[in-house]
Amino acid sequence: MDGAGMDTSTRTHRIVMTVLAVLVFLGGATDAPDPAGSAQSPEAVEAAKVLASQTEEAQVADGEPRIQVVQSDPASDEVVALRTSLLDWALSRFDDAGLELPPVDVRFLDVDKCDGYVGTLSQGETRFVVRSCATGGQLRQNLLHELAHAWDLAGSIADKTKDRFLELRGLVAWHAADTDWNEKGSEHAAEIIAWGLEAAEWAINSPIAEVGPQDTDSLREAFVLLTGRTPLWETVEG
Repeated sequence: MDGAGMDTSTRTHRIVMTVLAVLVFLGGATDAPDPAGSAQSPEAVEAAKVLASQTEEAQVADGEPRIQVVQSDPASDEVVALRTSLLDWALSRFDDAGLELPPVDVRFLDVDKCDGYVGTLSQGETRFVVRSCATGGQLRQNLLHELAHAWDLAGSIADKTKDRFLELRGLVAWHAADTDWNEKGSEHAAEIIAWGLEAAEWAINSPIAEVGPQDTDSLREAFVLLTGRTPLWETVEG
């Protein structure tokens, strides 16, 4: 990129020229339901865990940072600065909470380039890929949401924890093509992790708010179950 779209931050930027093999496709914080055939199969889950265990060595060999921005659409200097600032902030929230993210490439795209979603997460050969088409105030929550998906798919949440979480939320499936988006445990988990990592408590305003308890105590219990810690906004200023 050049001109108005050039990012001058210290974060490494490069253009990815390889075609990423998408194994997992998840919607962002205010997405429509997943397309048919996007169910998270046992094979995909296992592949994600293998990816998480292998990427550290590959990352060191390639000399790539754990999180990097790649091939974003051109934007004004003001928009680039906002994107960079919010991504740095989101990463700091995961760090402060002790939630280690797997290697992730982040792509900031125009609003019409996320297949009708606000954001997506896909899995490549050695790294996860976040595509975000969010703008304005929606961007910070979308980044937290999609990065939470990456944290989940890297094998950070045990099966027994997922089962208990589904029970708490009154849900039946973690991720399945025949389940509405706002009834998927994986989407509730990503949204509640975003809720707990924000700078202050906020009312969930996605379709997740239509399913399951939304009071502070219930959301807090779910966040603690998933992450093993209290919401970050209780102890760390954002």
